[in-house]
Amino acid sequence: MYCKNCGQELAEDGMFCSHCGTKREDVSENLFEESKDDPSAIIPKSKKFTMKQQIGAMIIVLAIAIFALIGWQNSLVNKAKSLYDKNDYEAAYNTKKYIMNAASLGDYKDKIDVMYNVTLEYDRWIHIDSDDRLRQVFAWFTLQKCIGYTQVAQESGCIDKVVYMASDVVVWLDERGNNIQYSLKEQYKKSSFDFIPLSDTATDEEVEDIIDVYANLAPGSN
Repeated sequence: MYCKNCGQELAEDGMFCSHCGTKREDVSENLFEESKDDPSAIIPKSKKFTMKQQIGAMIIVLAIAIFALIGWQNSLVNKAKSLYDKNDYEAAYNTKKYIMNAASLGDYKDKIDVMYNVTLEYDRWIHIDSDDRLRQVFAWFTLQKCIGYTQVAQESGCIDKVVYMASDVVVWLDERGNNIQYSLKEQYKKSSFDFIPLSDTATDEEVEDIIDVYANLAPGSN
């Protein structure tokens, strides 16, 4: 090949004319052709993730998800405890249902269960203004719940709250001439009590002793 400017023969590997310094016209084309023949001259594309990198990324994502779950669960535990302390037992109970490990609540786990179940009947009773038969029915339901959850309430430390509600009901029934002790024992003999979870653990004698305790809440019973 010869220089287009001076006509001198060009060296095969030269980019410029050794005589006049003019750049040869075919240098870019030649280099491109060489790059196609020489794989080492081709600029490599971005490498794909290796298996090790993919596993590492999955572990990081999983760790983030686990920490997020733990944080969410801790917030639920704190929320349930706070709601219980504010006497919002229904909201505390509903929050507890979303806690994967209820044992993380400690004593609050049983406290929430007891107070939610007892106050279901107590709130129905308290919101009936008249002295009709319906209010008496819910009064007895409340006492049944109090008796049924007595042991758990004692163990979890909320027995004072249970007794406080039971006392309201007992006084109300006593004022209307009800024999608390006799009526409760008759209901128990007929297996009409909702003993949860007391029915699985207490003997008849133990239940009657608990009934006596609640019956003694009536004025003048001591």
